[in-house]
Amino acid sequence: AEKLAAKKAKPAATQALLCLSEACGPSWVLAQLQAVAPSHKNPKVFGESLAAATAILAAFSTPALSASAAVSFAIPAFDSRDASVREAAHKLVVALCAAVGPALLQSPLLADVREVTRKQLAADAAKLSGAPAPPAASRFFKHSASCGGGGAPDGGGGGGGHGGGGAAVDELIPRVDLLRDKVRADTIAKLRSGAWKERKEALDVVAAALSDSPRLGPVVGPLLEALAPRVADKQQVLAIGALNAIGAVGTGVGKAVRPHVRTTLPAVAVALGDGKAAIREAAMAALERWVAEVSFEPMLPLLPTALGMEAPAGRASALRWLCTHTAQLDGAAEVRPLLPPLLRNLDDRTPDVRAAAAAALEALLSAKLLAGDDVEAQLGELDTATAKKLRPAVAKLCRKTASPAPAGEPAAPLPPPARGQGPPARAVSLAPKPLRAAAAAGRKDVSEDASGRAATRPGLVRSSTFGALPAYKSAAQLRAA
Repeated sequence: AEKLAAKKAKPAATQALLCLSEACGPSWVLAQLQAVAPSHKNPKVFGESLAAATAILAAFSTPALSASAAVSFAIPAFDSRDASVREAAHKLVVALCAAVGPALLQSPLLADVREVTRKQLAADAAKLSGAPAPPAASRFFKHSASCGGGGAPDGGGGGGGHGGGGAAVDELIPRVDLLRDKVRADTIAKLRSGAWKERKEALDVVAAALSDSPRLGPVVGPLLEALAPRVADKQQVLAIGALNAIGAVGTGVGKAVRPHVRTTLPAVAVALGDGKAAIREAAMAALERWVAEVSFEPMLPLLPTALGMEAPAGRASALRWLCTHTAQLDGAAEVRPLLPPLLRNLDDRTPDVRAAAAAALEALLSAKLLAGDDVEAQLGELDTATAKKLRPAVAKLCRKTASPAPAGEPAAPLPPPARGQGPPARAVSLAPKPLRAAAAAGRKDVSEDASGRAATRPGLVRSSTFGALPAYKSAAQLRAA
């Protein structure tokens, strides 16, 4: 660790620590640095040790390097008088945020960090949302359980981005069993009470518990069953509180909340058609939070019911929601059950609903989740008048979303003529060329002189067959000729 503070020896010392991490494990190396660096009389040793820990994290990623150990190593440095030490600790924590996600800042380990420092960390962590993911691990602990004979790990050793971040976040922020530790049975009973004040009190308890425990265990079924009916509560504040709680539960549980989609979210989808804009916005926010955890495909079974609700505003919101997330659907997603309600909404009396239905149908056709034949088959099941009315609009959408022919593809050859039939004869005029030109120009008094050139003579008319002929005025003149 002392050699890290020497300018000339620093590169070699850092490389030696990386090699030791391969042989003994990055967490072991970090523990040795943590035992020596914070108490060293030279603050530069502490700062350079933190920089070396950042280099080890970049090389090995998580969970090869314990995230909690790295945070514990950095926390004392935030109180150092040396600015370079504080800056090195800041960089290490931000690098951990890039590896495991911004949830790191909610760790109880950082609870004692000063508010100014927390705000700086939060600001730098927010900048990571649009930044590219960190690269995958380039070094590996040779004796880890996932390595075979000293090579790269079979599972990828943590990978880039948030690879291994789930285990690291679980280490930093343990999941809370909400029903055992925070929300008691009497609170759930009050959620079903007939007195709105008791329901409000219970919702406040749930909201406080969710605020204190951002990461939840998977056992939340009874709570969600009690919250779902509150979405339709006549008291607006209770309905919004229930929707916010449902969204927070989805975020806290994560992917494990997927089994509760069918039992909890139908009520939330119906709330999209509520008459109050605040409730509609809260319902959409809750749905989006669940989509962020479990993806959009599990939401597809909810849409036929949502697209059949009575409120036009709710149907339009559901259609726009479908249109927004269509690109995220896998090519094997089953969307054919959406066709009947889509076509009904395409014939709705409300212009907003019709426009949203057309946009959703176009998105599904563009994503190749539906084919024109599927839509045509569904049109055949409608009554004749409706099908006739919708067919032009549907045909226009199908043409608009049809794939263009590949560039450079040769045109199809013309079919050969039938047997015994040659190519069509080309019409040939036997009249001299000057006469043909004059005839094409529409001149009526053109004849041909002895040299074969066109000449104009009085008293001549043009014949379509014989060229210029004398213009006889009577039968006697014709007999005399």
